[in-house]
Amino acid sequence: SIPESFVLGGVFLAMLTANLASGSPSFGDIVPFTLIAGLFLSNLPEAMSSSVGMRAQGWSAAKILGLWLSLAFMVVVSTVIGYILGAQLDHTVMVAVEGLAAGAMLTMIAQTMIPEAVHLGSSNTVGLSTLTGFLSAVAFKLLEV
Repeated sequence: SIPESFVLGGVFLAMLTANLASGSPSFGDIVPFTLIAGLFLSNLPEAMSSSVGMRAQGWSAAKILGLWLSLAFMVVVSTVIGYILGAQLDHTVMVAVEGLAAGAMLTMIAQTMIPEAVHLGSSNTVGLSTLTGFLSAVAFKLLEV
Protein backbone atom coordinates (compact mmCIF):
# COMPACT_ATOMS: atom_id res chain seq x y z
CA SER A 1 0.00 0.00 0.00
CA ILE A 2 2.73 2.45 0.88
CA PRO A 3 4.62 2.43 -2.49
CA GLU A 4 1.29 2.55 -4.36
CA SER A 5 0.20 5.53 -2.24
CA PHE A 6 3.52 7.28 -2.86
CA VAL A 7 3.02 6.90 -6.60
CA LEU A 8 -0.60 8.08 -6.37
CA GLY A 9 0.54 11.21 -4.53
CA GLY A 10 3.07 11.95 -7.26
CA VAL A 11 0.53 11.34 -10.02
CA PHE A 12 -1.98 13.57 -8.23
CA LEU A 13 0.63 16.32 -7.99
CA ALA A 14 1.43 16.07 -11.71
CA MET A 15 -2.26 16.17 -12.68
CA LEU A 16 -2.95 19.07 -10.33
CA THR A 17 -0.03 21.10 -11.69
CA ALA A 18 -1.06 20.46 -15.31
CA ASN A 19 -4.71 21.34 -14.67
CA LEU A 20 -3.94 24.48 -12.66
CA ALA A 21 -1.80 25.72 -15.54
CA SER A 22 -4.66 25.21 -18.01
CA GLY A 23 -7.44 26.88 -16.01
CA SER A 24 -9.88 26.08 -13.24
CA PRO A 25 -9.80 22.33 -12.67
CA SER A 26 -12.69 20.23 -11.43
CA PHE A 27 -12.28 17.13 -9.28
CA GLY A 28 -12.81 14.93 -12.35
CA ASP A 29 -10.05 16.79 -14.19
CA ILE A 30 -7.56 16.27 -11.37
CA VAL A 31 -8.47 12.70 -10.40
CA PRO A 32 -10.09 10.85 -13.31
CA PHE A 33 -13.09 8.78 -12.30
CA THR A 34 -11.61 5.92 -14.28
CA LEU A 35 -8.63 5.97 -11.89
CA ILE A 36 -10.93 5.80 -8.87
CA ALA A 37 -12.95 2.95 -10.40
CA GLY A 38 -9.78 1.11 -11.41
CA LEU A 39 -8.30 1.37 -7.92
CA PHE A 40 -11.55 0.19 -6.37
CA LEU A 41 -11.86 -2.77 -8.73
CA SER A 42 -8.22 -3.78 -8.38
CA ASN A 43 -8.28 -3.78 -4.59
CA LEU A 44 -11.76 -5.22 -3.99
CA PRO A 45 -10.90 -8.89 -4.75
CA GLU A 46 -7.83 -8.73 -2.53
CA ALA A 47 -9.86 -7.22 0.31
CA MET A 48 -12.64 -9.76 -0.10
CA SER A 49 -10.32 -12.77 -0.08
CA SER A 50 -8.41 -11.45 2.93
CA SER A 51 -11.64 -10.72 4.82
CA VAL A 52 -12.99 -14.20 4.13
CA GLY A 53 -9.73 -15.71 5.41
CA MET A 54 -9.82 -13.61 8.58
CA ARG A 55 -13.47 -14.50 9.17
CA ALA A 56 -12.68 -18.21 8.71
CA GLN A 57 -9.99 -17.88 11.40
CA GLY A 58 -12.59 -16.57 13.84
CA TRP A 59 -12.03 -12.82 13.63
CA SER A 60 -15.11 -10.72 14.42
CA ALA A 61 -16.66 -8.50 11.76
CA ALA A 62 -15.87 -5.44 13.91
CA LYS A 63 -12.18 -6.39 14.15
CA ILE A 64 -11.96 -6.95 10.37
CA LEU A 65 -13.69 -3.63 9.67
CA GLY A 66 -11.37 -1.87 12.13
CA LEU A 67 -8.36 -3.37 10.39
CA TRP A 68 -9.55 -2.17 6.96
CA LEU A 69 -10.41 1.30 8.28
CA SER A 70 -6.97 1.66 9.87
CA LEU A 71 -5.39 0.54 6.59
CA ALA A 72 -7.48 3.10 4.68
CA PHE A 73 -6.29 5.80 7.10
CA MET A 74 -2.65 4.79 6.57
CA VAL A 75 -3.14 4.91 2.80
CA VAL A 76 -4.56 8.45 3.03
CA VAL A 77 -1.61 9.57 5.18
CA SER A 78 0.84 7.87 2.80
CA THR A 79 -0.80 9.54 -0.18
CA VAL A 80 -0.39 12.96 1.43
CA ILE A 81 3.27 12.18 2.17
CA GLY A 82 3.71 11.02 -1.44
CA TYR A 83 2.10 14.22 -2.66
CA ILE A 84 4.44 16.37 -0.57
CA LEU A 85 7.60 14.41 -1.36
CA GLY A 86 6.66 13.92 -5.01
CA ALA A 87 6.85 17.66 -5.60
CA GLN A 88 10.53 17.60 -4.67
CA LEU A 89 11.62 14.53 -6.63
CA ASP A 90 13.40 14.50 -9.95
CA HIS A 91 11.46 12.90 -12.81
CA THR A 92 13.98 10.04 -13.04
CA VAL A 93 13.53 9.20 -9.36
CA MET A 94 9.74 9.31 -9.75
CA VAL A 95 9.90 6.86 -12.66
CA ALA A 96 12.11 4.55 -10.57
CA VAL A 97 9.61 4.67 -7.67
CA GLU A 98 6.73 3.88 -10.04
CA GLY A 99 8.69 0.96 -11.47
CA LEU A 100 9.46 -0.34 -7.98
CA ALA A 101 5.80 -0.16 -6.97
CA ALA A 102 4.67 -1.89 -10.17
CA GLY A 103 7.26 -4.63 -9.75
CA ALA A 104 6.25 -5.21 -6.13
CA MET A 105 2.58 -5.52 -7.11
CA LEU A 106 3.34 -7.91 -9.98
CA THR A 107 5.52 -10.06 -7.72
CA MET A 108 2.81 -10.26 -5.06
CA ILE A 109 0.19 -11.21 -7.64
CA ALA A 110 2.35 -13.86 -9.34
CA GLN A 111 3.80 -15.34 -6.15
CA THR A 112 0.81 -15.24 -3.81
CA MET A 113 -2.57 -14.40 -5.28
CA ILE A 114 -2.65 -16.50 -8.46
CA PRO A 115 -1.35 -19.74 -6.85
CA GLU A 116 -3.76 -19.32 -3.92
CA ALA A 117 -6.67 -18.73 -6.30
CA VAL A 118 -5.80 -21.83 -8.36
CA HIS A 119 -5.48 -23.88 -5.16
CA LEU A 120 -8.86 -22.74 -3.84
CA GLY A 121 -10.73 -22.74 -7.16
CA SER A 122 -10.40 -24.06 -10.66
CA SER A 123 -7.69 -22.94 -13.05
CA ASN A 124 -10.32 -22.10 -15.70
CA THR A 125 -12.11 -19.71 -13.34
CA VAL A 126 -8.83 -18.11 -12.29
CA GLY A 127 -7.71 -17.69 -15.90
CA LEU A 128 -11.03 -16.17 -16.96
CA SER A 129 -11.07 -13.85 -13.93
CA THR A 130 -7.50 -12.73 -14.61
CA LEU A 131 -8.31 -12.04 -18.26
CA THR A 132 -11.47 -10.14 -17.29
CA GLY A 133 -9.50 -8.02 -14.83
CA PHE A 134 -6.84 -7.24 -17.43
CA LEU A 135 -9.42 -6.31 -20.08
CA SER A 136 -11.23 -4.13 -17.53
CA ALA A 137 -7.99 -2.27 -16.83
CA VAL A 138 -7.45 -1.73 -20.55
CA ALA A 139 -11.04 -0.52 -20.95
CA PHE A 140 -10.64 1.97 -18.09
CA LYS A 141 -7.43 3.27 -19.63
CA LEU A 142 -9.18 3.73 -23.00
CA LEU A 143 -12.09 5.54 -21.32
CA GLU A 144 -9.66 7.92 -19.63
CA VAL A 145 -8.91 9.74 -22.89
